Amino acid sequence: MKVRSMGGGAVVIKKLGAVPVGLAGAEIYEALERGTINGVVMPPTGINTWKLIEVAKYYTRIVPDCSVFYLMMNKDSWLNRKSATLEGG
Repeated sequence: MKVRSMGGGAVVIKKLGAVPVGLAGAEIYEALERGTINGVVMPPTGINTWKLIEVAKYYTRIVPDCSVFYLMMNKDSWLNRKSATLEGG
């Protein structure tokens, strides 16, 4: 079984005995449709955004669902933000 998964998800998929496949989001729909991959690991928002429900027979929500995002900025840029930004406006 080949499953599109990235990062920590790929590690889990491999430990479960499947083959992790790295694909860009825009390639997932066609890969599922053609059978190039058998499944995908991604948050529900991605499934809706890429309309994967149209080509995937089944959907299983795995809880807990967690996504990590980073915000990185040059220190000088951070210190020189406009006051409207600082006030949320």
